[in-house]
Amino acid sequence: MNNQQRRHPLQNAVRIVESLYTILMRLFLFLGLMTGVISAMLIAVALVFAHVMPGDSIAFTSGRTGDNDIYVRDLTTGITRNLTHFPGLDNNPVWSPDGRFIAFMTTRDLNSEIYLVDVAGHEQRNLSRNPTDDTLPVWSPNGEWIAYTSIDSGATEIFILNVHDGTRRNISNHPAPDSMPSWSPDGRLLAFVSSRDGDNNDIFVADVASGALVNVTHSPGHDFEPQWSPDGTQIAFWSSRNGNADVYVMDAVGTNLRNLSQHPADDVRPIWSPDGRWLAFESSRDGNSEIYIVNVATGALRNLSQNLAREQDPRWADDSRHLVFWSVRDGNAEIYRADIESGELVKITNHPDSDYDPVLYP
Repeated sequence: MNNQQRRHPLQNAVRIVESLYTILMRLFLFLGLMTGVISAMLIAVALVFAHVMPGDSIAFTSGRTGDNDIYVRDLTTGITRNLTHFPGLDNNPVWSPDGRFIAFMTTRDLNSEIYLVDVAGHEQRNLSRNPTDDTLPVWSPNGEWIAYTSIDSGATEIFILNVHDGTRRNISNHPAPDSMPSWSPDGRLLAFVSSRDGDNNDIFVADVASGALVNVTHSPGHDFEPQWSPDGTQIAFWSSRNGNADVYVMDAVGTNLRNLSQHPADDVRPIWSPDGRWLAFESSRDGNSEIYIVNVATGALRNLSQNLAREQDPRWADDSRHLVFWSVRDGNAEIYRADIESGELVKITNHPDSDYDPVLYP
């Protein structure tokens, strides 16, 4: 056997190795391309869902761990996360304007305090640090301040708190009860409820910088839950001035008052759509609490929830076409999303324990 013949098996082995290498490289290249294609497809699907799903995330309260905690659900991925993980009652989540933080109420320190948690759930801190009860946090439009109700001075008052340095100011400063603060869109004014002018509750507007106050309702009845329109020109609220509760809207200075709901049943808790065209509210006109919307310009009314179960807490999506609310139509409280144009309802949460206090971002 000559040398050429003896080298032949080795050459074959080299050729086999080279062929395997070539095949593997092509396979890796193919898989890499496929991974890129799959990634692009997933990104495209995510973008599609991000476009059609109103609101990127929803914060809510749930008792699914045995305690009431604050959760966030990503509406694109469907992932739900517990942000607070603490014994006690955490509720009333409110997004910061930039979506990085959530303020909420908690009883973990035995009294009611206002805490802040980042959306990753890594940091929780006590903002109010007060031995008395602090409730109903509301972010200022620039995200620098939180308005809330406190009995720190011995009376129920409206305070504002700087989220960075903890500076506190008493805005209402009166022995009569003051509550339900609402920021104007430019952050210069606070509307709130007060009984300082008698046994009734009126809507007052305070200049945050100067402290100057104006009573803008002057009603013998009770007026509650003022809500500024997105352009700052009007205030919606509900009132019992006619014996039952109705939804009203007026100019921010108290003129041009209109009753938008006009029904002998109770209509309460109005909230503006971001485009200022609609008010959503809760109504008992069908025998149970349901979600209605009213066109502010025309007064046209629609029942969005249309169910015999109790349904509450409407909150708008940024597109002004969708809103969320919670319903007990499944036996426990679950969160639904409604399309105000088509009437379509989509169930957002699905858990044996109750989910409520929904609020969308953005």
